[in-house]
Amino acid sequence: FSRVFAYIIEVLIVIGFIDLLFKRKKNQVEREWFMFIMTAMVLLSALIAVPGLANTMNMTRFFHVLLFFLAPLCALGADAIVRRILKREREIIVSLLMVAVLVPYFLFQTGFVYEFTGTDSYSLPLSKHRMKNVFLHWAIGYFYETEVFGAFWVSKNIRDSKIYADITSAYVLLNGYGMVYSNYLMVLSNVSRPAKKDIIYLNRVNVVDVIILGSRSWNTASISHIWDYANRIYSNGECEIFKENFNK
Repeated sequence: FSRVFAYIIEVLIVIGFIDLLFKRKKNQVEREWFMFIMTAMVLLSALIAVPGLANTMNMTRFFHVLLFFLAPLCALGADAIVRRILKREREIIVSLLMVAVLVPYFLFQTGFVYEFTGTDSYSLPLSKHRMKNVFLHWAIGYFYETEVFGAFWVSKNIRDSKIYADITSAYVLLNGYGMVYSNYLMVLSNVSRPAKKDIIYLNRVNVVDVIILGSRSWNTASISHIWDYANRIYSNGECEIFKENFNK
């Protein structure tokens, strides 16, 4: 249902743009506004047509930014539909149509419907209390303060060592908060072979939920042999860091 209302919004924008092309006035103010609309539509078309372009900032974010210019077209599209069907201006019907589309769209996009019905949601403010730690890490890239402290500790105390961590810690937490160069980051798995002086970083999911996230998931106990003989050099209860002390 959320997707249906999103598609309706997009259809109304397209109809509004087509209607604007045929009936726009020629005064200077409207020409300036029309140029903004045209630029936004051209960019939106390019994001769809040009491979890889949308990945530069994410298609959803691009669309949200472009809505600053495209949003009026939604109302114009609703007005055009009512005008074609009823053959005359009916402001009340246009308003009712907009309310019927925009209110459900708003409730879906803000996550209210998902929280109200208990459905899986990506809204942290509304539904974080229902999300499991593994989902928070894997799907959303959410980290707790204790894990960030561990990443800060790594950035201040570890130099020129390979760091093994599960995939979300490696390429989101340690690369972002810890400012660790990507070439030093290694994904921890059941076939990892850390050398002497290499570092193993375990986040809250690894320590509390005992799960390692990589190309697949492993129970921490099943691969604990990788750091069983290493020295624990940092721990805050929910984040642990080990240093290998011999060559394997």
